[in-house]
Amino acid sequence: MQNSLKIKDWILNWDNFRKVYLFLCLIYFMPSSFDVEQYPLWICFFWGSLIIAVDFFTKREMFKSKYWYILVLMSLVYLLSTIVNYEHQLIRGAYNWVYLVTTFFIIYPINTKQSNEEVKRNMTQFNNILIYTVFVAGLISVLMFIFNIGYIIPSGATEARQGFVASRLFGIYTSPNIGAIFGFLSIVLSILNNLIKKGVWYKFNKLYIANIIIQVLFFILASSRGTELTIMVFSMFSIVFIVIPYFIQTYKSKSKVIFRTLIVFLAFFTISLGFTGILKEGLSYVPGLVQQGLEQVGIKEPEKIDGEPTSENKPVDKVIIQHSPDDAEVSSGRFTIWQAAINVVKQFPILGATDPYFYRNDVEHNTQIDESKLTTLDKNELKRAHGNMHNVYIQTLIMSGILGFIVIAIFIILHLKDNVIHLFKYKTVTVDYQITAIIFFLIIALFAEDLVESHIIFKVKDVVSIVFWYYLGLLQHFRKEKMFTDGVIEK
Repeated sequence: MQNSLKIKDWILNWDNFRKVYLFLCLIYFMPSSFDVEQYPLWICFFWGSLIIAVDFFTKREMFKSKYWYILVLMSLVYLLSTIVNYEHQLIRGAYNWVYLVTTFFIIYPINTKQSNEEVKRNMTQFNNILIYTVFVAGLISVLMFIFNIGYIIPSGATEARQGFVASRLFGIYTSPNIGAIFGFLSIVLSILNNLIKKGVWYKFNKLYIANIIIQVLFFILASSRGTELTIMVFSMFSIVFIVIPYFIQTYKSKSKVIFRTLIVFLAFFTISLGFTGILKEGLSYVPGLVQQGLEQVGIKEPEKIDGEPTSENKPVDKVIIQHSPDDAEVSSGRFTIWQAAINVVKQFPILGATDPYFYRNDVEHNTQIDESKLTTLDKNELKRAHGNMHNVYIQTLIMSGILGFIVIAIFIILHLKDNVIHLFKYKTVTVDYQITAIIFFLIIALFAEDLVESHIIFKVKDVVSIVFWYYLGLLQHFRKEKMFTDGVIEK
């Protein structure tokens, strides 16, 4: 009896679901795993539904999180959108709806009955799952660049590029952008773990240090503009609202505060504007040097010209590392996708179209939308996008209409307001303040990132969405509980 109760408690535990689901979603973004996560993710689909159903009919903990009623309203809006578009989107809408309510009522709420120590321990374990998984994936990916490995494999209805391809590092991820943003998240979560466990952000263990090195290399080789924007926003907020107040609190001399602030800004802009370019230039010679080294020790046959081995003194081949050609369109084709999406929104202004993948299964025409109101370019861009509008705000509009956009915007604005008020209550830069501020700035940075990507809502199995909603829930929990003022958790 006790064992069965333990199993039941484990299954119905939100934190257990979050950790398993996070790991599986990380693997989901790695095509070279050959979909080993496919069936476990289906189990999670029904597992999450079970947790919600049991909680709804028993404790109703999911209705104790702040502004839960707005999330219920958002769920009803999207359900109504699915019903209105039932002829074309019933199955897909129902599928999306289950993931939406799973995010709202399992990932976001923090159990109010948990102790502070339990919440912190679950938080650090959640962080480590992402950090360790991303470290292994990043290490494999960087090695693929070093040995200049690149290939294409089937991935669902499409194909996935892997390794170093088209002048960017995809690694074992679905795209360079995904690998880069995961790497950024892993570094921020490492900082949070240090603050929680040790009371300072900079005492990294050896694995965390190795991970930071790997993720910096991946970011440079991936040339991800979205992640670059995210880093810029996060860093600027952290400098202005954490670093400078810390200097003011620590040093009585104004000249010392000003000097150190200038040094921080100088370092920030030097790294942002020049250092990464220098590193990229140096890294471009690495695959060629490794190739020559392998040839010299006999592991790999030398390249031949006219049947004769090339000279050992030949120049080192340099690979090109860049986001896109110099004459490429600045948005990498996003502007035309956004324009096509807006033209579709005009046809479904109130409740949206439920799902934007109109040309699923490579159909030539879609009867849900009035194609006569779209240009040929619009239709081609909707096909190319595969339902990903590369902008969360447009994604929300096209899937839930103006009504859904307004509802979720109210929810977010209320959270932003609460967190700004909460942060300004602090008089000193305590551990509590640093953790709260870092999480808040991470969320703001992800809003900026989603100007050019679409992660935080209406994307099933999305790691960034899981992190975003979990930490949004933690923030509102921290506002009620003084989580860190009594010291750090035991090692």
